[in-house]
Amino acid sequence: MDIDVSRLARRPNGPRLLVYLDQSTLSALVTENDHAELLDLLRAEVNTGRLICPASSSHNDETARVHIRDQGLWKEIDGLADELSIGIGFRGEEEIELAEIHAAAAAFEEHESRPIWKEAFRTDPNTPRDELFFGFGGGQIRVRAYFEPDEMLHEEVAHERDKETDMDKVYAELREKGFSFEEMAEGNLEQMISWKLGPVLAPEEFARHYLERGFVLARDAEATEFDISPGSAYNRFMAFGTRRIQMERFAERYPEIARRPDEFRRFEPLRSLPTLAFPALFRAALAASPERRARPSDGHDIAHLTHGLSRCDLVSADAGMTQLIRDFRLAPAGCHIFSYREFDRLAMAIEERLAE
Repeated sequence: MDIDVSRLARRPNGPRLLVYLDQSTLSALVTENDHAELLDLLRAEVNTGRLICPASSSHNDETARVHIRDQGLWKEIDGLADELSIGIGFRGEEEIELAEIHAAAAAFEEHESRPIWKEAFRTDPNTPRDELFFGFGGGQIRVRAYFEPDEMLHEEVAHERDKETDMDKVYAELREKGFSFEEMAEGNLEQMISWKLGPVLAPEEFARHYLERGFVLARDAEATEFDISPGSAYNRFMAFGTRRIQMERFAERYPEIARRPDEFRRFEPLRSLPTLAFPALFRAALAASPERRARPSDGHDIAHLTHGLSRCDLVSADAGMTQLIRDFRLAPAGCHIFSYREFDRLAMAIEERLAE
Protein backbone atom coordinates (compact mmCIF):
# COMPACT_ATOMS: atom_id res chain seq x y z
CA MET A 1 0.00 0.00 0.00
CA ASP A 2 1.41 3.37 -1.04
CA ILE A 3 1.11 5.48 2.10
CA ASP A 4 0.62 8.89 0.52
CA VAL A 5 -1.91 10.48 2.85
CA SER A 6 -2.08 13.65 0.77
CA ARG A 7 -4.31 11.66 -1.60
CA LEU A 8 -6.88 11.57 1.20
CA ALA A 9 -7.27 15.38 1.39
CA ARG A 10 -10.77 16.52 0.36
CA ARG A 11 -10.74 20.07 1.64
CA PRO A 12 -13.47 22.20 0.02
CA ASN A 13 -12.22 25.11 -2.05
CA GLY A 14 -12.53 28.55 -0.50
CA PRO A 15 -10.61 31.23 1.41
CA ARG A 16 -11.92 30.56 4.91
CA LEU A 17 -9.51 28.86 7.32
CA LEU A 18 -10.97 25.61 8.68
CA VAL A 19 -9.82 24.75 12.21
CA TYR A 20 -10.98 21.45 13.69
CA LEU A 21 -10.98 21.41 17.49
CA ASP A 22 -11.37 18.14 19.35
CA GLN A 23 -13.47 17.85 22.48
CA SER A 24 -10.49 18.09 24.83
CA THR A 25 -9.50 21.43 23.30
CA LEU A 26 -13.04 22.80 23.52
CA SER A 27 -13.22 21.64 27.13
CA ALA A 28 -9.90 23.27 28.00
CA LEU A 29 -10.96 26.56 26.40
CA VAL A 30 -14.04 26.55 28.64
CA THR A 31 -12.53 25.32 31.90
CA GLU A 32 -8.95 26.65 31.94
CA ASN A 33 -8.13 30.35 32.29
CA ASP A 34 -4.67 30.10 30.72
CA HIS A 35 -5.99 29.98 27.16
CA ALA A 36 -7.89 33.25 26.90
CA GLU A 37 -5.57 34.52 24.16
CA LEU A 38 -6.36 31.60 21.84
CA LEU A 39 -10.07 31.83 22.59
CA ASP A 40 -10.11 35.57 21.90
CA LEU A 41 -8.28 34.99 18.61
CA LEU A 42 -10.74 32.30 17.53
CA ARG A 43 -13.76 34.42 18.39
CA ALA A 44 -12.35 37.50 16.67
CA GLU A 45 -11.56 35.67 13.44
CA VAL A 46 -14.88 33.84 13.43
CA ASN A 47 -16.55 37.25 13.68
CA THR A 48 -14.52 38.58 10.76
CA GLY A 49 -15.59 35.61 8.69
CA ARG A 50 -12.04 34.48 7.97
CA LEU A 51 -12.16 31.36 10.12
CA ILE A 52 -14.57 28.74 11.45
CA CYS A 53 -14.26 25.64 13.63
CA PRO A 54 -16.73 23.17 12.08
CA ALA A 55 -18.90 21.28 14.55
CA SER A 56 -19.06 17.50 14.52
CA SER A 57 -21.24 14.68 15.79
CA SER A 58 -18.05 13.37 17.42
CA HIS A 59 -18.20 16.45 19.66
CA ASN A 60 -21.70 15.47 20.73
CA ASP A 61 -20.66 11.89 21.46
CA GLU A 62 -17.62 12.81 23.51
CA THR A 63 -19.29 15.71 25.30
CA ALA A 64 -22.22 13.44 26.22
CA ARG A 65 -19.94 11.90 28.87
CA VAL A 66 -19.48 15.36 30.36
CA HIS A 67 -23.25 15.77 30.46
CA ILE A 68 -23.53 12.86 32.90
CA ARG A 69 -21.12 14.51 35.34
CA ASP A 70 -21.97 18.19 34.91
CA GLN A 71 -24.86 19.43 32.77
CA GLY A 72 -23.80 23.05 33.20
CA LEU A 73 -20.33 22.33 31.85
CA TRP A 74 -21.81 20.36 28.97
CA LYS A 75 -23.91 23.37 27.95
CA GLU A 76 -20.86 25.66 28.04
CA ILE A 77 -18.79 23.31 25.85
CA ASP A 78 -21.67 22.73 23.47
CA GLY A 79 -22.34 26.47 23.30
CA LEU A 80 -18.72 27.30 22.49
CA ALA A 81 -18.61 24.65 19.77
CA ASP A 82 -21.73 26.17 18.21
CA GLU A 83 -20.40 29.73 18.51
CA LEU A 84 -17.11 28.92 16.78
CA SER A 85 -18.82 26.92 14.03
CA ILE A 86 -21.50 29.59 13.32
CA GLY A 87 -23.79 26.66 12.59
CA ILE A 88 -21.58 24.97 10.00
CA GLY A 89 -20.93 21.37 10.83
CA PHE A 90 -20.04 17.95 9.51
CA ARG A 91 -22.69 15.49 8.48
CA GLY A 92 -23.02 12.27 10.46
CA GLU A 93 -20.29 9.69 10.05
CA GLU A 94 -22.42 7.26 8.02
CA GLU A 95 -23.68 10.08 5.79
CA ILE A 96 -20.12 11.16 4.95
CA GLU A 97 -19.02 7.59 4.34
CA LEU A 98 -21.89 6.90 1.95
CA ALA A 99 -21.43 10.23 0.15
CA GLU A 100 -17.72 9.47 -0.38
CA ILE A 101 -18.51 6.01 -1.75
CA HIS A 102 -21.03 7.53 -4.15
CA ALA A 103 -18.39 10.06 -5.25
CA ALA A 104 -15.94 7.24 -6.06
CA ALA A 105 -18.66 5.36 -7.95
CA ALA A 106 -19.55 8.47 -9.96
CA ALA A 107 -15.90 8.85 -10.93
CA PHE A 108 -15.71 5.16 -11.87
CA GLU A 109 -18.68 5.45 -14.21
CA GLU A 110 -17.69 8.97 -15.31
CA HIS A 111 -20.81 10.66 -13.98
CA GLU A 112 -20.89 14.36 -13.18
CA SER A 113 -19.41 15.02 -9.74
CA ARG A 114 -21.04 17.01 -6.93
CA PRO A 115 -19.26 19.90 -5.17
CA ILE A 116 -16.85 18.25 -2.76
CA TRP A 117 -18.10 20.21 0.27
CA LYS A 118 -21.47 18.43 0.02
CA GLU A 119 -19.87 15.09 0.91
CA ALA A 120 -19.02 16.11 4.46
CA PHE A 121 -20.72 19.39 5.35
CA ARG A 122 -24.38 20.30 5.73
CA THR A 123 -23.59 23.86 4.62
CA ASP A 124 -20.77 25.14 2.43
CA PRO A 125 -18.06 26.11 4.99
CA ASN A 126 -17.33 29.22 2.95
CA THR A 127 -20.90 30.53 3.20
CA PRO A 128 -20.81 34.26 4.13
CA ARG A 129 -21.83 35.02 7.71
CA ASP A 130 -24.67 37.28 6.58
CA GLU A 131 -26.37 34.31 4.93
CA LEU A 132 -26.29 32.30 8.17
CA PHE A 133 -27.81 34.99 10.41
CA PHE A 134 -31.07 36.91 10.47
CA GLY A 135 -31.00 40.63 11.10
CA PHE A 136 -33.58 42.41 13.26
CA GLY A 137 -33.18 46.04 14.23
CA GLY A 138 -29.53 46.02 13.29
CA GLY A 139 -28.73 42.87 15.24
CA GLN A 140 -28.01 39.35 14.06
CA ILE A 141 -29.40 36.08 15.35
CA ARG A 142 -29.17 32.48 14.20
CA VAL A 143 -31.85 29.89 14.87
CA ARG A 144 -30.48 26.68 16.30
CA ALA A 145 -32.11 23.38 17.26
CA TYR A 146 -30.89 22.35 20.71
CA PHE A 147 -31.09 18.82 22.11
CA GLU A 148 -29.46 17.52 25.24
CA PRO A 149 -27.97 14.01 25.13
CA ASP A 150 -30.57 11.38 26.01
CA GLU A 151 -30.12 8.01 27.65
CA MET A 152 -29.83 6.23 24.31
CA LEU A 153 -26.87 8.41 23.28
CA HIS A 154 -25.20 7.76 26.64
CA GLU A 155 -25.59 4.01 26.06
CA GLU A 156 -24.25 4.20 22.51
CA VAL A 157 -21.19 6.18 23.61
CA ALA A 158 -20.51 3.73 26.44
CA HIS A 159 -20.83 0.79 24.04
CA GLU A 160 -18.42 2.30 21.51
CA ARG A 161 -15.86 3.00 24.24
CA ASP A 162 -16.23 -0.52 25.67
CA LYS A 163 -15.46 -2.06 22.27
CA GLU A 164 -11.94 -0.69 22.40
CA THR A 165 -11.04 -3.02 25.28
CA ASP A 166 -11.02 -5.93 22.81
CA MET A 167 -8.49 -4.24 20.55
CA ASP A 168 -5.45 -4.95 22.74
CA LYS A 169 -5.73 -8.63 21.90
CA VAL A 170 -6.02 -7.84 18.19
CA TYR A 171 -2.98 -5.53 18.28
CA ALA A 172 -0.95 -8.11 20.21
CA GLU A 173 -1.71 -10.83 17.67
CA LEU A 174 -0.68 -8.61 14.77
CA ARG A 175 2.57 -7.64 16.50
CA GLU A 176 3.39 -11.28 17.20
CA LYS A 177 2.94 -12.13 13.53
CA GLY A 178 5.45 -9.43 12.60
CA PHE A 179 3.33 -7.51 10.12
CA SER A 180 4.68 -4.14 9.06
CA PHE A 181 2.68 -0.93 9.34
CA GLU A 182 2.20 -0.92 5.56
CA GLU A 183 1.00 -4.52 5.49
CA MET A 184 -1.48 -3.92 8.28
CA ALA A 185 -2.78 -0.74 6.64
CA GLU A 186 -3.32 -2.61 3.37
CA GLY A 187 -5.10 -5.48 5.12
CA ASN A 188 -7.27 -3.09 7.10
CA LEU A 189 -8.25 -1.20 3.95
CA GLU A 190 -9.24 -4.42 2.20
CA GLN A 191 -11.41 -5.34 5.17
CA MET A 192 -13.04 -1.89 5.22
CA ILE A 193 -13.89 -2.13 1.51
CA SER A 194 -15.26 -5.66 1.91
CA TRP A 195 -17.51 -4.68 4.82
CA LYS A 196 -18.77 -1.38 3.45
CA LEU A 197 -19.33 -2.63 -0.12
CA GLY A 198 -19.86 -6.32 0.58
CA PRO A 199 -23.39 -6.53 -0.94
CA VAL A 200 -22.00 -5.28 -4.27
CA LEU A 201 -18.44 -6.63 -4.40
CA ALA A 202 -19.08 -10.02 -2.75
CA PRO A 203 -22.87 -10.52 -2.57
CA GLU A 204 -22.81 -14.25 -1.79
CA GLU A 205 -20.43 -13.83 1.14
CA PHE A 206 -22.43 -10.89 2.46
CA ALA A 207 -25.69 -12.88 2.17
CA ARG A 208 -24.14 -15.67 4.22
CA HIS A 209 -23.09 -13.27 6.99
CA TYR A 210 -26.52 -11.65 6.91
CA LEU A 211 -28.23 -15.01 7.42
CA GLU A 212 -25.84 -15.82 10.26
CA ARG A 213 -26.81 -12.57 12.00
CA GLY A 214 -30.46 -13.47 11.53
CA PHE A 215 -29.96 -16.88 13.12
CA VAL A 216 -28.20 -15.32 16.10
CA LEU A 217 -31.02 -12.80 16.52
CA ALA A 218 -33.67 -15.55 16.41
CA ARG A 219 -31.75 -17.67 18.90
CA ASP A 220 -31.26 -14.81 21.34
CA ALA A 221 -34.91 -13.76 21.03
CA GLU A 222 -36.02 -17.23 22.08
CA ALA A 223 -33.55 -17.56 24.93
CA THR A 224 -33.75 -14.11 26.56
CA GLU A 225 -35.85 -11.00 26.85
CA PHE A 226 -35.79 -9.07 23.57
CA ASP A 227 -32.79 -6.73 23.64
CA ILE A 228 -32.39 -3.63 21.47
CA SER A 229 -29.48 -2.07 23.38
CA PRO A 230 -26.27 -0.99 21.56
CA GLY A 231 -24.25 -4.05 20.53
CA SER A 232 -27.21 -6.41 20.77
CA ALA A 233 -27.94 -9.09 18.16
CA TYR A 234 -30.87 -6.96 17.03
CA ASN A 235 -28.73 -3.90 16.40
CA ARG A 236 -26.04 -5.90 14.61
CA PHE A 237 -28.67 -7.53 12.38
CA MET A 238 -30.24 -4.13 11.62
CA ALA A 239 -26.82 -2.71 10.70
CA PHE A 240 -26.38 -5.49 8.14
CA GLY A 241 -29.90 -4.89 6.83
CA THR A 242 -29.33 -1.16 6.45
CA ARG A 243 -26.06 -1.82 4.62
CA ARG A 244 -27.80 -4.28 2.29
CA ILE A 245 -30.57 -1.79 1.39
CA GLN A 246 -28.06 1.03 0.83
CA MET A 247 -25.96 -1.11 -1.46
CA GLU A 248 -28.96 -2.43 -3.42
CA ARG A 249 -29.84 1.15 -4.30
CA PHE A 250 -26.18 1.88 -4.95
CA ALA A 251 -25.97 -1.03 -7.45
CA GLU A 252 -29.09 0.21 -9.24
CA ARG A 253 -27.54 3.65 -9.66
CA TYR A 254 -24.09 2.35 -10.70
CA PRO A 255 -24.67 -0.90 -12.63
CA GLU A 256 -21.11 -1.07 -14.00
CA ILE A 257 -19.71 -1.64 -10.51
CA ALA A 258 -21.73 -4.83 -10.05
CA ARG A 259 -20.46 -6.02 -13.44
CA ARG A 260 -16.84 -5.07 -12.75
CA PRO A 261 -16.45 -5.42 -8.96
CA ASP A 262 -12.75 -6.31 -8.99
CA GLU A 263 -11.92 -3.20 -11.02
CA PHE A 264 -13.85 -1.00 -8.61
CA ARG A 265 -12.15 -2.61 -5.61
CA ARG A 266 -8.78 -1.58 -7.11
CA PHE A 267 -10.03 1.86 -8.23
CA GLU A 268 -7.71 4.44 -6.73
CA PRO A 269 -10.42 7.06 -5.90
CA LEU A 270 -12.20 4.37 -3.85
CA ARG A 271 -9.03 3.37 -2.01
CA SER A 272 -8.32 7.05 -1.27
CA LEU A 273 -11.62 7.79 0.49
CA PRO A 274 -10.88 9.22 3.95
CA THR A 275 -13.64 7.24 5.70
CA LEU A 276 -12.10 3.99 4.44
CA ALA A 277 -8.37 4.76 4.38
CA PHE A 278 -7.88 6.81 7.56
CA PRO A 279 -9.39 4.24 9.96
CA ALA A 280 -7.26 1.59 8.23
CA LEU A 281 -4.14 3.71 8.73
CA PHE A 282 -4.89 4.62 12.34
CA ARG A 283 -5.57 1.04 13.38
CA ALA A 284 -2.36 -0.06 11.66
CA ALA A 285 -0.41 2.70 13.41
CA LEU A 286 -1.83 1.70 16.81
CA ALA A 287 -0.93 -1.95 16.21
CA ALA A 288 2.55 -0.97 14.98
CA SER A 289 3.28 0.96 18.21
CA PRO A 290 4.65 -1.70 20.61
CA GLU A 291 3.94 0.14 23.87
CA ARG A 292 0.56 1.56 22.84
CA ARG A 293 -2.46 0.13 24.64
CA ALA A 294 -6.03 0.54 23.45
CA ARG A 295 -7.91 3.45 25.02
CA PRO A 296 -11.68 3.89 25.32
CA SER A 297 -11.49 7.12 23.33
CA ASP A 298 -9.63 5.64 20.34
CA GLY A 299 -12.73 5.02 18.23
CA HIS A 300 -14.06 8.54 18.67
CA ASP A 301 -10.60 10.01 18.11
CA ILE A 302 -10.21 8.13 14.83
CA ALA A 303 -13.64 9.31 13.69
CA HIS A 304 -13.04 12.99 14.39
CA LEU A 305 -9.49 12.92 13.02
CA THR A 306 -10.69 11.26 9.82
CA HIS A 307 -12.89 14.27 9.14
CA GLY A 308 -10.51 16.90 10.48
CA LEU A 309 -7.37 15.71 8.71
CA SER A 310 -9.09 15.21 5.36
CA ARG A 311 -11.06 18.47 5.26
CA CYS A 312 -9.48 21.09 7.52
CA ASP A 313 -6.31 23.16 7.65
CA LEU A 314 -5.46 22.95 11.36
CA VAL A 315 -6.51 20.10 13.67
CA SER A 316 -6.19 19.52 17.40
CA ALA A 317 -6.07 16.14 19.16
CA ASP A 318 -4.96 14.68 22.45
CA ALA A 319 -1.24 14.24 23.03
CA GLY A 320 -1.21 10.52 22.23
CA MET A 321 -3.01 10.82 18.90
CA THR A 322 -0.96 13.89 17.95
CA GLN A 323 2.25 11.92 18.45
CA LEU A 324 0.87 8.96 16.52
CA ILE A 325 0.03 11.20 13.56
CA ARG A 326 3.49 12.73 13.61
CA ASP A 327 5.28 9.38 14.00
CA PHE A 328 3.46 7.79 11.05
CA ARG A 329 3.06 10.99 9.00
CA LEU A 330 -0.71 10.75 8.78
CA ALA A 331 -1.44 14.44 8.16
CA PRO A 332 -1.94 15.39 4.47
CA ALA A 333 0.16 18.17 2.99
CA GLY A 334 -1.21 21.55 4.06
CA CYS A 335 -2.87 20.17 7.19
CA HIS A 336 -1.14 20.63 10.54
CA ILE A 337 -1.83 18.78 13.78
CA PHE A 338 -1.53 20.19 17.31
CA SER A 339 -1.88 18.68 20.72
CA TYR A 340 -4.53 20.44 22.76
CA ARG A 341 -1.70 21.55 25.07
CA GLU A 342 0.11 23.30 22.21
CA PHE A 343 -2.17 26.31 22.30
CA ASP A 344 0.58 28.86 21.65
CA ARG A 345 1.68 26.99 18.53
CA LEU A 346 -1.91 26.67 17.33
CA ALA A 347 -2.51 30.41 17.78
CA MET A 348 0.70 31.20 15.92
CA ALA A 349 -0.29 28.86 13.07
CA ILE A 350 -3.69 30.51 12.78
CA GLU A 351 -2.12 33.96 12.54
CA GLU A 352 0.43 32.78 9.97
CA ARG A 353 -2.14 31.08 7.77
CA LEU A 354 -4.45 34.10 7.85
CA ALA A 355 -1.54 36.36 6.89
CA GLU A 356 -0.76 34.35 3.75
